[in-house]
Amino acid sequence: MCQEIKKVMGFWQYDETDFERLSLIMMLHDLDFTVEEIKKYMKLSLEKNERECLKLLNKKRKGILDEVHLKAVSYTHLRAHETD
Repeated sequence: MCQEIKKVMGFWQYDETDFERLSLIMMLHDLDFTVEEIKKYMKLSLEKNERECLKLLNKKRKGILDEVHLKAVSYTHLRAHETD
């Protein structure tokens, strides 16, 4: 991102690609990617390594689904004890 930035008349100037990258970084952050995971994904993305990007996304997706499942099971056990 930084190599594309120009300073014009004392102001930083960004292009559309910079905003697309920032949007992607923010989305990954919102999905609870760590800083290291975001760096890795962005590097792979810039290298156009779609297969590895997809593997990283699927790994994160599985982790999120596992976490949701664990919370659902805990909630079910909690509700079962509440109705006793």
